[in-house]
Amino acid sequence: MLNLKIFSTENSKYSIPELKLKFKEDTFFELSENLIGIEYFGDSHEYIDILKTAKSVGLSQFLFTSKKFLGTINYLVKERFTLEKINFVYPLKDDSKEFVSKQIEGIYAADEKQNLIDKYLSNLLAEIEWLAVDGCIDIESISFDYQSQETRLYQRLSIYNNGVAVLASRKDVLILSKLLKNTRSSN
Repeated sequence: MLNLKIFSTENSKYSIPELKLKFKEDTFFELSENLIGIEYFGDSHEYIDILKTAKSVGLSQFLFTSKKFLGTINYLVKERFTLEKINFVYPLKDDSKEFVSKQIEGIYAADEKQNLIDKYLSNLLAEIEWLAVDGCIDIESISFDYQSQETRLYQRLSIYNNGVAVLASRKDVLILSKLLKNTRSSN
């Protein structure tokens, strides 16, 4: 399991090679232009140390807003990843929870019928946007399944609103990198 904290390098005065020296090189991942990930091992003290170091070198936390999550969900569905779960910061009312679940199920039950997939995806995105804007209920995390580059088995990747990503292995950072590049270009 690989825990990555994602940072933006846009405001840093340091180059990527210089930043690698500030962190342990084997925990440093260049994810896309202006985005890096720093591996940590679940220890809260280590996480805080990473945040302190990042601040001292001008990195800013990359946070997933509802808008970024909407772009990510759209990308995942279009690329045929399996969206497994959407967790919200606050509990949803039963009717909203059921609606979201039915839209996700509908996307994958549509069996390659693009017009149905698009309909369910559109409904899902509209509901999430409505929840975020009118209900002030933001997304906390999303989880999706992908085929691992290392094992060829299906693995789960989770992305949290605080910019943490949890992947199956180091080789799967490419999946996250591709997702971030495509999600950022759609926003």
